[in-house]
Amino acid sequence: MTADLPQALKNWTTANFPKLQFSCWGQSGAAMLHDALRGQKRSNVVLPAFICPSVTAAAIHAGKRVVHVDVDRTTLNINVRQLETVLGGMSCEDTVLLVDHAFGNPFPQIAEIRASFPELLIVEDCVRALGGAIAEGPIGSFGDWVLISLYKTVPGNDHGGILLTGSAVEVRSGSARKITLRQRVSTFAPARVIYEWLKRRSCDVTPPRDDLESPTWNPPSGIPNRLCLRRFLAFAAAEKHEFQRRRQAADELRSALREIAGLSVIRSAENSRNAEHFLSFTVRDGISRDRFVSDLHGQGLFLLRTWDCIPANFRSLSSTFPVGFSESVFLARHVVHIPISSFMTIRKRRRLVEGMRNWFSANAG
Repeated sequence: MTADLPQALKNWTTANFPKLQFSCWGQSGAAMLHDALRGQKRSNVVLPAFICPSVTAAAIHAGKRVVHVDVDRTTLNINVRQLETVLGGMSCEDTVLLVDHAFGNPFPQIAEIRASFPELLIVEDCVRALGGAIAEGPIGSFGDWVLISLYKTVPGNDHGGILLTGSAVEVRSGSARKITLRQRVSTFAPARVIYEWLKRRSCDVTPPRDDLESPTWNPPSGIPNRLCLRRFLAFAAAEKHEFQRRRQAADELRSALREIAGLSVIRSAENSRNAEHFLSFTVRDGISRDRFVSDLHGQGLFLLRTWDCIPANFRSLSSTFPVGFSESVFLARHVVHIPISSFMTIRKRRRLVEGMRNWFSANAG
């Protein structure tokens, strides 16, 4: 059975994604993608090599042949020339392409790929990119299927996703996830202070292993709870205003980071607008990204190193990279993301910039 959306969420999806008539929701976007792919007769799934391995696992466990294409380390986008080469050697009527607007950085060539390979079924992954745009329209305007997260960019939520499609698909349903005490108090300021104090005392940042066998696959069933839904709808209602605030904060940080030697700020591709949920950068060779993240973590400056584990880390996937994966491996070892929502005040941004500047001054000589 399909996990139908509540009416309030259905109204929002209809208003923002009018071309996609069918919608369902669940606790995990990867689980819904797996279910939807399992019902597709297409045999191949093409996706970026810099991506969460659970997405790859979803395709494999749906019985599909997976092909990974390397990315551009300066934009996080899938490499267009390599993608065109791969698609040119495949039957596009038998292929699904997943396009990820990685960490809010839009992939503006999606419209060109759509025009060049019209037989493709394109999945547009907007999980961390809601609010971004490409000149031709907002993120989510180009895919046959669109994935949206209820939690990747919504404070307090810890699960939930939406899958929008142009034709009906079947996904597993189930009971709603229970509301936990942690979920209830996650946006309560005094509780956040205590949580962050404890978090900075227990940092465990270890280098990722590169000799793993296969990605694990144990997706949760069921649907999100009502608190998750309310928080997402409140986030969506305030998105235009919040985007302007995020953009101002991100622009200030971007300007400051460009003056710090030892790192390179990820730039959004031309003809696009970043969603500004994250500001991403890479540290140069010879600098320990993991030590940097760990040291700032100890100061209460919580940055992300996602994804440090990618499909190239798994031996069973070694044959799925026809054009290589060197840029994706570089990112897995060097990329850092600043969650903008954690640094919305001037004081916090100044603390972050000062902490980063001091760290690189001491360690990047």
